[in-house]
Amino acid sequence: MWWDKKRSGGPVVEQATHFCDLSRYFGGEVDLSTVSSVCVSASNPVGNLSAVPIGCEDGLPEEQKINRATSATFKFSSGAIGILQHGLLMKGEKYFTEFEIWCDGALIKLIDPYSDKCCVKISDSEGATKFRFPDDPYLTEDRKFLEAVLNSDKSQILSSYSDAVETYKLSYKIQ
Repeated sequence: MWWDKKRSGGPVVEQATHFCDLSRYFGGEVDLSTVSSVCVSASNPVGNLSAVPIGCEDGLPEEQKINRATSATFKFSSGAIGILQHGLLMKGEKYFTEFEIWCDGALIKLIDPYSDKCCVKISDSEGATKFRFPDDPYLTEDRKFLEAVLNSDKSQILSSYSDAVETYKLSYKIQ
């Protein structure tokens, strides 16, 4: 459904929003007036993907097809800079996902968060250390959310609705 601009927010709103949320969690609020994005549209020759999932764009007018790649920069209220890049370039079920935090003297990477291979790698002048998780964090998040809904118990939800709206505003502005 998210391949159709009229029916969905598209891949940045549907997928990359999780990375926008992480950006806000670690970087603070984003000054939305600083968001600048460039996109590769489906009508662009380089946006003509060799493999689109079957049925996703059948009969879909060109103007309703989602962007193939997006690159955005923005500034946090603190003055730090954020960058988001998203593309529909991997084929099949495989994703390539990373989240990086560049610090004074260190680089922190969240690697492959949508799988049971998820890890955090912290690199500094002394070397690198990896931390692994005992499960798939994304599925755990989904499970906790569904349990909260089924049990009418918001105590396991770590983000408020108003906070989610702020992340949506960033995702929407980027797309």
